[in-house]
Amino acid sequence: MAYIPERFVQFNQMLVSDPGKRYSKPELDRLFKEWIEDYRGDEWLTIEFARAWNCYRRVLDVDPRLTYRGWDVVFTFQDWYKYQK
Repeated sequence: MAYIPERFVQFNQMLVSDPGKRYSKPELDRLFKEWIEDYRGDEWLTIEFARAWNCYRRVLDVDPRLTYRGWDVVFTFQDWYKYQK
């Protein structure tokens, strides 16, 4: 498996902490934006968070009425990140 930065691991762990929970696209957008805000000021954000944000948006740019399990988002992100390195 590709190396995934620790902060993304933390975000992914948050998504899967409740296995039965399903997230809507607007809810995932909000969670990701709030999570990014928590780390503002870290220069590492500029490239890595921009890449991850674009990934989440591409992955979830579908019907906003759909919901996603946390693991669906995590696995999709891992697949995307593997091909970025």
